[in-house]
Amino acid sequence: MKPEDLLDLVNSRDSFISFVRALASERADAMRIEGDNPNVYVVDGAHNWKNADIASYLYACLDYFSHKPFHKPDSEPNWRMFAESSILERSLSRQVQSMKSCISDYGH
Repeated sequence: MKPEDLLDLVNSRDSFISFVRALASERADAMRIEGDNPNVYVVDGAHNWKNADIASYLYACLDYFSHKPFHKPDSEPNWRMFAESSILERSLSRQVQSMKSCISDYGH
């Protein structure tokens, strides 16, 4: 199953592990596709991956936990929150998130 298909099912340790396995499998497949077609995936990655290296991905995941105009993360962590941060941040670039934060900070 795709990670998107599992997101709504995440409510426990085991369902979170299944979700992460699907996400890892998807990234491995994206890496294979990108390796086979390097000229196609110069800017964005296969399967809509934008944060392909681990540092970018983890920083983007951390950004999920900051308050934004249309996103207020739960105050108490839960399995769903971790899954949601993982799937959203695979396809959102830090630059886009930073731009959105700047725009909302200045009220534009």
